[in-house]
Amino acid sequence: MGSADRRQREIEEIKKKIIDAATELFIHEGYAHVSIRKIAQKIEYSPTTIYNYFRDKEEILHHLLKQGYALFYQYLDTAVQEEADTGSDSVHQLRSALRAYTRFGLEHADYYKLIFIEDLERRQPFEDCETDRHRGFALLARLVEQAIAEKGSGHIDLQQTSQLLWAAVHGITSLLVTFDDFPWVDDREELIESLIETQIRGLFASV
Repeated sequence: MGSADRRQREIEEIKKKIIDAATELFIHEGYAHVSIRKIAQKIEYSPTTIYNYFRDKEEILHHLLKQGYALFYQYLDTAVQEEADTGSDSVHQLRSALRAYTRFGLEHADYYKLIFIEDLERRQPFEDCETDRHRGFALLARLVEQAIAEKGSGHIDLQQTSQLLWAAVHGITSLLVTFDDFPWVDDREELIESLIETQIRGLFASV
């Protein structure tokens, strides 16, 4: 590895350290109450060092959201592609997408809280950040549309059905990542699976 490559890797590692610290502070103290100085103190850097990598707090948030949205969409898209590669129908792909949604939330709770609970993008909008979050919902809607077509029913409302499914998985994911000390059942995966299966069967029961 050349010196330029090593330097680039060091830059990315420092940026990640800054973003990770900012993420934690944004969650626990609130975005409005976090300053560059606080971020610097958390990782024992000087504020000047932070400014060498990011213009301001908004740019840190920008990078944070872009990474979070991209990771979120990757979870959904990978799950659907893996299911499609086995020849599964759209209903099975839809189930996998919903599972992937909850898995993203549980495995990346900090990102999930900032993206879907705190909704920091609403407070500090960045046009290029919103793409992957919208793509995630568009993927869900497309699978619902395909499942409706495969089931031979045209009377199910596409947008309503898609939003109901999103509301259901968002609800359970938000509860699990927010109320970790609640006495949930031992098998959380089974709890999630039961919710998803109930939603799928209920939505297509009349088909």
